[in-house]
Amino acid sequence: TSDPVKTSVIYKKLLNHACAVEFSALSESELQSFILKELKKYDKGITNDALSFLIQYTDTELNMLSNEINKLALCIDEKTITTEHIEQAVTPSREYKIFKLTDYILECNTKEAIALIDLLLMQKEEAFFILAIIAKTFHNCLLIFSMKNDAKTSAEICKTLGIKDFALNKLLRYCAKLSKSSIEKCNEILLLADTEIKSSAASDKVCLTKLVTSLINTIKK
Repeated sequence: TSDPVKTSVIYKKLLNHACAVEFSALSESELQSFILKELKKYDKGITNDALSFLIQYTDTELNMLSNEINKLALCIDEKTITTEHIEQAVTPSREYKIFKLTDYILECNTKEAIALIDLLLMQKEEAFFILAIIAKTFHNCLLIFSMKNDAKTSAEICKTLGIKDFALNKLLRYCAKLSKSSIEKCNEILLLADTEIKSSAASDKVCLTKLVTSLINTIKK
């Protein structure tokens, strides 16, 4: 799009009367209220677990979320929506699938992690995007260690990291099982992987499989 003509009458009127408005991302509680309100239009309810899962599972941009809720309500006959119904009817976000890969890594589930890499690459997901999501999760784990030592509250940590409550709770569970030194080592491995993917002649599959194996071996130590 072209820049506005600042000498035009319309521009000057807008400049005098308009104001800038920031549309911040909705909080988890606001998203929950929105989902409940939308489902009520279809005379549907949802379990608490499913409500949290839906926010994790799909795109939370309101237009996209509204479309997925509409699809969910029309596809499912039952009055109460469950996690299983969401997996059946709702399209997962691309971030969710990669966060699932990170879960497999932190759970040291090599078989499922490599299988998901194959699926993501088959779906034409870019290796750099996959790497970026994994790296962000491990970086957040490292920051959580520091902020917990500084006695930061969960709300303060969520605000600093830009994540929602359910994401923090999951990361806290993983951090409780890991040492700070292992997370630091994993972050070093991720930096090396970034360089390797950019410069190596090896395929994305080989680079990502090597990365996942290295991360899981480090976590296991």
